[in-house]
Amino acid sequence: MSPFERALSPMTRTARRCSGPFLVALTVGAGLVVAPSGPAAAAPTPIVCPASGPWVGAWSAPASDGALSPDGPPSPYFPPVDPSLVPNPEVDNSTVRSVIVPTRAGEVLRVDLSNEYGEAPVTFTSVSVGKQATGAGVSDPVPLLFGGQPTVTVPAGGEVVSDPMPYAFQAFEALSISTFTPDDVASATRHWVARQRSYLTATGAGDKTLDTSGAAFGTTTTSRLFVTGMDTLAPGTGAVVTLGDSLTDGYQTGAPNPTGPSPELPAGLDENVRWPDRLARRINEQGLPLTVVNAGISGNRVGFDAAEGQSGLINTSRGDSALTRLDRDVLSVPNVRTVVLFEGINDLGQAPGVTVDQLTQNYQTIIDTLHQRGIRVLQGTITPAGGHTGQGNYGTSATNDLRNQVNEWIRTSSPADGVVDFDNAVADPANPSVLLPAYDDGDHLHLSAPGYQKLADTVALGQLADNCGSGSSGSSDSAWGSVAWS
Repeated sequence: MSPFERALSPMTRTARRCSGPFLVALTVGAGLVVAPSGPAAAAPTPIVCPASGPWVGAWSAPASDGALSPDGPPSPYFPPVDPSLVPNPEVDNSTVRSVIVPTRAGEVLRVDLSNEYGEAPVTFTSVSVGKQATGAGVSDPVPLLFGGQPTVTVPAGGEVVSDPMPYAFQAFEALSISTFTPDDVASATRHWVARQRSYLTATGAGDKTLDTSGAAFGTTTTSRLFVTGMDTLAPGTGAVVTLGDSLTDGYQTGAPNPTGPSPELPAGLDENVRWPDRLARRINEQGLPLTVVNAGISGNRVGFDAAEGQSGLINTSRGDSALTRLDRDVLSVPNVRTVVLFEGINDLGQAPGVTVDQLTQNYQTIIDTLHQRGIRVLQGTITPAGGHTGQGNYGTSATNDLRNQVNEWIRTSSPADGVVDFDNAVADPANPSVLLPAYDDGDHLHLSAPGYQKLADTVALGQLADNCGSGSSGSSDSAWGSVAWS
């Protein structure tokens, strides 16, 4: 059996947790985690090149929390809405059609489905992939299988990866993943801020996964349910994973609401203006052998899981901390070669707060862990939030002072392999504590579309070239050595 044939085998175990019928329950950590203190080390060369294979991550939207059913019992968990403040949809004998946009062309794919935040097992009796037409409409839908079968049951806390499916697609071509479950799902695992519309049928509508028409899909949400990743078969290709918060997730809002959530801006929905999307286009235009996998979760913190330190309503949409989810969202991505770590403003701006030492020690733990796996790390400086008057302490002078101290550590003492100075790129030169107006989406914390483009342009493509040379543990006979990393 050739390597290509082995890659297509549904029983092949892969870099993502497991393939086909294998299910893995995921555990959730808790609390602020702080590494032992110590002097920052010089940027080390990775200890060993990471294991490679024919698969590469092509798209991701990590699970953040569970969308509680609107007909369920009262709960302290928040939010019961999507980012547009539309109530959570009900999933009960219905089909969900989620739109994803891969950052590389391919001819074979596989899809991750998650029930990590489910309260009970979820059975998917039909799953398909198609090319988005208009809205919920699709063309060329084909069924996806799991261990050779159309039906798969995912336990609470688990996930599953589909069998490989020959299906040609282009980079940045919108694909629709349709999932049908006959279950009444009390807590549908989701990525809260999708910045992409997904579509659902009415409860009781049955299996519409192969419908090309979108007529049955009368409900829209701007969260993405169940679908958390996609890989493609691309030997010699590496993945760049962007680990971050709402600034990496591409969140955009208007004027902040100091007493509650504000709806996201409709402008930019379905337009893929996140900075990792724009970075992927730059990479693609240069023909570099890389994908970009977005591991941003809005509201995320480096050292606190979502529920830690909160009282009353618990905002679970912020997800598990970067430390907690590092294995799930970064190390499990096939052929990850470089990580761009851009996170920390929520650790400074949300309660309970952290000290500079706590935050930088957690950075060091993440970077050291990645280096031990042979992964190159770039660290982004934290962008300004002066003038923010919404919830939290983002806009205060005290937070800005902490931010400046953290950024000084990143620029001078971080063990990362390189620094991406996002702060300098988007700050107002006349007042570096605030965003340049052209890059401010209106809440003085998140960025406009031009602001996200500026972040993408700030990453020097030469910084993404990993020390291992290629997708085959250091061999030099691939495209890695034949392209211009400019």
